[in-house]
Amino acid sequence: THTSDILRILTLWRYTGTYLDLDVVLRKRIDSIGTNFACVQKDTLINSAVSNLDSLLGRQVAEKIFEEIIVSFNPRGWTDNGPGILTKVLRAMCNSTDIYKMNREACQGFSVLPPPVCFAIDHSEWKKFFEEEFEKEVMEKIKDSFVVHLWNVLSGWLKLSTKTKAAYLDIARESCPEVYKVIG
Repeated sequence: THTSDILRILTLWRYTGTYLDLDVVLRKRIDSIGTNFACVQKDTLINSAVSNLDSLLGRQVAEKIFEEIIVSFNPRGWTDNGPGILTKVLRAMCNSTDIYKMNREACQGFSVLPPPVCFAIDHSEWKKFFEEEFEKEVMEKIKDSFVVHLWNVLSGWLKLSTKTKAAYLDIARESCPEVYKVIG
């Protein structure tokens, strides 16, 4: 986990562009968001599972993250070295503890996107993607999302029949129709 957190920022620093975790499904064109962004996962945490850094401001943000990693790396904390440090750096850069007020104006051109854009379903509710009783609720919550994070670290072991009426299969059918057809 820590290696992934550090390598994604290093890769974005080196090459710039957009990073998406492998368990993220793209639902809308993300290039319309612009550059230099990350998403609120929950009220106190900004997650880099969906993020973008450009060659100017983005690289400056990445360098601040590296400086903070050197000072406060925690090998025992799951989110400490990725989302935790990103949140800390952006709080300082945006001069705010309220992550919902971190917009391009407040953050020198960096934007922190609200949960519905990337994390409409929090990791604590990951099972809702796979349970029939929550299909409509999940699809309603993600209707305006640019991406859907499926929390593979929690759900990767799960087997699901394509006959199940679950939001996960609706998302696959809509966003990955060719793959869905192959699965049958």
